Amino acid sequence: MLSGGGAKGMAHIGALRVIERAGIPIDFIAGTSMGALIGGLYSIGYDAETLDSLVSVQDWNVLLSDKVGVRAEDLTEREKQNTYILSRPLTIARDKHDRPGTAGGLINGTNLAKLFTRLTVGWHDSISFAELPIPFACVATNIVDNTEYDFLSGHLSTAMRASMAIPGVFTPVRISIFESGKSGIEDYGCISRVNTDTANVGNHNSPSLLQSDSQLKKKDLVLVDGGLRNNYPADLVRRMGADIIIGVSVQSEPRTADELKSGSDILMQIVDMNCKNKFQENWAMTDVPIKVDVKGYSSASFSHAAIDTLIARGERAAMQHWDELIGIRRKLGLPQEYQPRRARRFVPAGASLWFSLDSVLFTGISDADRDYVVSKYGLRSGNTVSAKQIEEATTALGSVFLYTGVGYNLTRQGGKYILKMSADARKSVRINLGVRFDTEEMVALQANMSHRLNTKTPIELEFTGRLGKRMMARMDAGLIPLHYSKIGFSYTLRHDDINIFENGERSYNFTYNRHTLNLQALSFNIRNFSCDINLCADFYNFHGLLTGQAALHEQLENLHMYSYVFNLNYDSEDRWFFTSHGARFKAGFGYYTDDFVAWNKHPGISVADFLWRMSFPVGRRFVFQPMACGRFLFGREIPLIMRNAVGGQFPSQYIGQQLPFAGIGHIEFTDNSLLALQLKAQQRMGRANYVMARLSLAQRAGKVKRLFERGPMFGCEAAYYYDSMFGPIGAALGYSGHTGKPYFYVNLGFNF
Repeated sequence: MLSGGGAKGMAHIGALRVIERAGIPIDFIAGTSMGALIGGLYSIGYDAETLDSLVSVQDWNVLLSDKVGVRAEDLTEREKQNTYILSRPLTIARDKHDRPGTAGGLINGTNLAKLFTRLTVGWHDSISFAELPIPFACVATNIVDNTEYDFLSGHLSTAMRASMAIPGVFTPVRISIFESGKSGIEDYGCISRVNTDTANVGNHNSPSLLQSDSQLKKKDLVLVDGGLRNNYPADLVRRMGADIIIGVSVQSEPRTADELKSGSDILMQIVDMNCKNKFQENWAMTDVPIKVDVKGYSSASFSHAAIDTLIARGERAAMQHWDELIGIRRKLGLPQEYQPRRARRFVPAGASLWFSLDSVLFTGISDADRDYVVSKYGLRSGNTVSAKQIEEATTALGSVFLYTGVGYNLTRQGGKYILKMSADARKSVRINLGVRFDTEEMVALQANMSHRLNTKTPIELEFTGRLGKRMMARMDAGLIPLHYSKIGFSYTLRHDDINIFENGERSYNFTYNRHTLNLQALSFNIRNFSCDINLCADFYNFHGLLTGQAALHEQLENLHMYSYVFNLNYDSEDRWFFTSHGARFKAGFGYYTDDFVAWNKHPGISVADFLWRMSFPVGRRFVFQPMACGRFLFGREIPLIMRNAVGGQFPSQYIGQQLPFAGIGHIEFTDNSLLALQLKAQQRMGRANYVMARLSLAQRAGKVKRLFERGPMFGCEAAYYYDSMFGPIGAALGYSGHTGKPYFYVNLGFNF
């Protein structure tokens, strides 16, 4: 019997390891919340050793969110994930008969559901849980009438997901059941569902099996975490038939008045108090009650260090009951060397699971989107596909085609499988929101909205707006005729207010509006690689130039230009700021004119640029990251707005042509040929604290052939950052020989 407790439930794995070592046969297993997850997986063959490995390798930050893993996203979607702190769908039902879908929680639980589905392959049918290798049951709470709902059958992954749906955090699980008006408690593994005074013992049932009974009625349930009604369901496992109960509780001790200091402390106290429902009477009926010391940890302690400690504490708590466990084995008349025979199941990797498809069924997905997914991922009847292909298809339906509640199941029929893919509702709009503060721009806000039209050839509409010192509005429309390609059109309006520095001193300021029309003639995007060819028209309207002594020779006149631009990108980095491994390469070439052919009756201006960065991890915490970048201008009468610039923490931080340089925080224009090298060291301290150091060197000249005639420009920087849910939060102190003075920079949030 395994209690709920969020991350604290990892201790169940350690306790199960001791029970296995003692040679105790487990005839029934029941649990709530995390206890339901551990118990459900244990019931189909994942032993304690396998569960330990399973939970230790998970990225819980991604798993407990709706973020898409980096490897499953293209570069466009990955950029959004590294830009916005909040991403939410706005769902509008297509008609009044649509299901409510996935409303009701901050997190839909998409990643959890996907993991549960993969881990339970082979048990996707709606079955009686008595048929599992170890009979299993778990508890959820029906918030429609605040009653306990005990899963004794149905879909195993759905049962586990419902049992741990924390109210307000995870979206509830909505199911429909059929019940009779009779009273009484049914036998475990029965077909129909009957109400009782204390619990609702039930399962999913097909209406076709029940239509002959006129007393059966359909009832819709909204299920959340079972801990609200029965966090330690010893009474349930007793009803299943257990004569001897070994139970593990990871419930925290009540906090004292002195310990209730923060909002999170108060919230967790309320949760813990609500989870005491029925606890004392169920604890009293336990033959071997194992109470784990979880002091110092909460339901959200999902760091790898915390998980390891909690598993060890669970093992230590169970070992304190070793004599009682051995006594049970002797009472059962089992020899000392006895080890029960168990089904052994190993953790499946998505690429190692293959299925021969008999048929593929889609529910709630339009014909056009179905045809696109079937064609791109090969999900056709008669094909042999991997679980990885199926998961990529479900990811695309959610992140690309903007469906909610996307899921799949595989049911075996003969030697082949029936694949069923479904979605609850269609997202009409996805909203992304980014907020940042830094000492250069102060506060900036950026919002993004995207929508997919339900057409035979997918059409994507997108709007992006930014408020702050650099204001921007952008509208995009893209046609996606092929699986990995895109033809698009965009209009962008920028209003920039730019301070230009020279040798660390503010030299002048100018403001301007920039109108850009861009035709994306070809865009190819697959995995870590993308390339595109663009035809652009830019119109600059300068409002004014506040000059200093260094800017007397500068002139800003309204101008227009037409350009042909090619870009090539490769990015395998795991994260864009706190990178631990991977590589990033960007290269581009542009030809700029004022009449589609020439510039001021001279050959057009050519611009070539590149950036190459690699990350080399040394151990688990230290990363060494070299980077080379450059930008080279060729042509006559190059306007000020196109000139090379250095400064800032990131490429294109304030203007598109800006290359980062340690120790220079502002924008400084420089020569037409620029080549820079950066060496970065990153040390992680604890779970989310990072110390960084950067060293930058640069060569610059008016022409490429003179690039190394002068000595290098250099700069250095030391920084501390905290990896928060709102993005990087930290500060940097740098110095550059070019400016001859220190520079201090503070940043809160993702860069955009």
